[in-house]
Amino acid sequence: MDAALHKTYMRLIYRKTFKLLSAFLVISALIGGIYGDRLHFLYGVSFFSALSILLGWSMHLKAAGMRLPRLFSTREKRKTPYILRRMKNQNLHKPCFMMDYRDFDDDLTSATAVSEELFEKTQARRADMWAGFLCGAILVVLSFVVHA
Repeated sequence: MDAALHKTYMRLIYRKTFKLLSAFLVISALIGGIYGDRLHFLYGVSFFSALSILLGWSMHLKAAGMRLPRLFSTREKRKTPYILRRMKNQNLHKPCFMMDYRDFDDDLTSATAVSEELFEKTQARRADMWAGFLCGAILVVLSFVVHA
């Protein structure tokens, strides 16, 4: 891998790691807020750290070629009826929380945007693996910091 592609790969891992981390921290904070106790927040952080490490391990096994049992079957996408195909390609308004970097026309997008299409499937799986391991490690350290 050349230097520019390596830098893009690191940004992909960074983006995936902090996407997982933010989701897990928000859910843990909601659990702690519902019960009104810091201990339940720590339970949530500990659970999600173990889940994240398990996710990273399963991605490692999948990248190594091991076939894991599928919990959810993937269905084939339904085809759009002929009459509605003209409306399928229209850009409809999306809520802000569903928008991505592709929805904005920004000067920095070309320098900061990372897409999985630049990499092979095995490299994308390895990025998922590293993101899971890093998120789990960050959450373990955070649970020790909050507990102290």
